[in-house]
Amino acid sequence: MVSLAEDIQKLINGAWDAVRLRQNYLPEAVTLFFRVERPSVKIFGDYSTNIAIIAAHAIKTVSPPDLAKEIAEELRAQKSAFEKIEVVGGFINIFLAPSFVGPKHDEFARIVQKRSRTLMSVGAGKRVNIEFLSSNPTGEPHVGNARSAFFGDVLGNMYAACGYDVDKEFYVNDALSSGQIAELGKTALGAGETYRSEYLDRIVRVIKKTKKLKELARATDESTRYAKVGFLVAQAVVKDLKYFVRHAMHIKYDLWFSEHTLHTKGSIENVLSQLEHSQEGKELTYQKEGALWLRTSALGDDEDRVLRRSNGSPTYFAADIAYHKNKIERGYDTIIDVWGADHHGHKKRMEIVMRMLGFHGAFKVCIAQMVSLKVGGKRTKLSKREGTIITVKELLREVPLDVVRIFYLTKSLDTHLDFDLALAKEQSNKNPVYYVQYAYARICNIIKEGKKKCGKLPPAMSEGPEAAAKERELMLKHLQLFEVLPTALEKQEPHLLFLYAHQLAETFHSFYGSCKVLHGDAAIRQRRLALIATTQSIFEQLFHIFGVSAPKKM
Repeated sequence: MVSLAEDIQKLINGAWDAVRLRQNYLPEAVTLFFRVERPSVKIFGDYSTNIAIIAAHAIKTVSPPDLAKEIAEELRAQKSAFEKIEVVGGFINIFLAPSFVGPKHDEFARIVQKRSRTLMSVGAGKRVNIEFLSSNPTGEPHVGNARSAFFGDVLGNMYAACGYDVDKEFYVNDALSSGQIAELGKTALGAGETYRSEYLDRIVRVIKKTKKLKELARATDESTRYAKVGFLVAQAVVKDLKYFVRHAMHIKYDLWFSEHTLHTKGSIENVLSQLEHSQEGKELTYQKEGALWLRTSALGDDEDRVLRRSNGSPTYFAADIAYHKNKIERGYDTIIDVWGADHHGHKKRMEIVMRMLGFHGAFKVCIAQMVSLKVGGKRTKLSKREGTIITVKELLREVPLDVVRIFYLTKSLDTHLDFDLALAKEQSNKNPVYYVQYAYARICNIIKEGKKKCGKLPPAMSEGPEAAAKERELMLKHLQLFEVLPTALEKQEPHLLFLYAHQLAETFHSFYGSCKVLHGDAAIRQRRLALIATTQSIFEQLFHIFGVSAPKKM
């Protein structure tokens, strides 16, 4: 289905072409990058466009207000689409005709009421890989890295709703050569304190019962002993993690990728060999002080990067390159990495590497900024060093999962997030999650009562001439879904979709406060029940994307 804004954009283009050819403003067709937007203030219409401002800038001999008047005259001829056209300065404000909105809304209602999880087909035939959370297997997920987890999960659901074939992936940093794995083994054997916690102690106690830990602890070489014990503990942590993220966080990964396999299958050496060969006449690698370096500074990095140390061991960066080459070979059109704020410096070099590896698809890196917990109105900075890290498990004991998931979606990923614990616990309209879910529950109750009075509801509805202004507002808000979803996806900003859900709840409450649904004329009652049934379907689609429940009672 083409969005309402796209339909209007076509009509505006037609009006502009008519004016351009008649006045000979631009003899040759020029592509104009103008906007069609919904004004924040209702008096400015259902949509507004700046095409006259953009076109006047290209023409240079006519003012934006004069050109806007000419284009507006052409648009007024489209009486079936537009009820009123106004010019304010260089802007053209558009008020849609009921005869245009109604049929469009009917088509939209049939789509959302099918309950299909694929709302749009823009991504049909395209594959997407989203790697997120990917925390080191040294402990439990905490409030900080949970932001990447819920963001990646919802982003993947958004891609799926737009017709893409999506794989959600977790990258496990479990290489035997990793310093973190060795330190994990050292901690497990009581020779270190780096990752010491009640959680790790519990994992180690379970492993000890298998006698495997004792066998590894007898290894004569200290570094080998720590690495192998750390690897064993990491496997147990990942097993526990898989269960927790699936059943407690409601995140289902399609793939769990082990860094260890990159070493055992020779993937790292293969990609280093590939990079050591010339590409486009430039040497990508060079030797310096016994180490192998990658010439990333030539492509915009602030310095070159080491791939293989002077002792012959590959760096973490080399493993990361091999991992991304593996993703490329799996045939994805879009590859997305969701990283924490401490990986910001890694973004540029990986973008460079993807070009070096010849990836022609879209590579995107999303950086999750820090999270603070607000308790009693005061912000608590999360820090491992200061012992103020709070695990997701601890948070879920205080706040329902639905609220936790949505609270992480209330702000853009690239801004600092304050998780207000008091607000999250509150069951009132101040809580944005409660507000949206209450709107859905209210609709369910109205429809239940409506079915008692009217029997089976019609599958869709058409706007009649007596339709109230609030009905029209609700229909237009419905249609906005097919504008918001692709925009939020393009910008990688799921919070825009929740903002839409909140606005939909506001529009519904406003409609219900002004329009009687279960009383009055039977035809009007049927029409309004069909209208809120579409609202119900949209909420269900949104809740599925957000990964939250759809409560019929609250």
